[in-house]
Amino acid sequence: GATNVHSLGIGGDLTLGFALPIVDGPGADLIVGENPFRLVPGGWDTFAEMMFVEVSSDGVHFARFPSRYFGLPAQPGPFGTVQVGTYSNLAGQTPVLATMPNVDVQDVVDAGGDAFDLADLATDPMVVNGLVDLQAIAQVRLVDVQSGLSLDSRGTAIFDPGSGSADVDAV
Repeated sequence: GATNVHSLGIGGDLTLGFALPIVDGPGADLIVGENPFRLVPGGWDTFAEMMFVEVSSDGVHFARFPSRYFGLPAQPGPFGTVQVGTYSNLAGQTPVLATMPNVDVQDVVDAGGDAFDLADLATDPMVVNGLVDLQAIAQVRLVDVQSGLSLDSRGTAIFDPGSGSADVDAV
């Protein structure tokens, strides 16, 4: 449910460990769910609180997914919402639909949440230097985006309508 979450705290983070490693295969390799509330009936505008996603093979060296913010500075839509697609490689914008009837929780399209492909990290310095093995990801770290303060991979300030702490629903 939407209230069964772990709040990161403003600027906080959470590191999760996995007994079986996540491996880079074809397409998305992991899904991260926040609890963005869909406020526009029939639309894809959400009240989102964003997170950076990082992965590690050893719990020491982390590679952060290259993120991109496509929105306007501090100009959310109606009721503080943003359209899904405003962010790339950040978790927290796509509603989690896994609790809906007839939804396959392992299907990236059906389940909702934001999907991540480890192949997007192939040129990350941690991967290139052999410090993060994309065939043996044992930890996922989620880092709260601080609206207006955190920067995407190109140095653009990221704004989210929630401006609070991201709430982890599922990984």
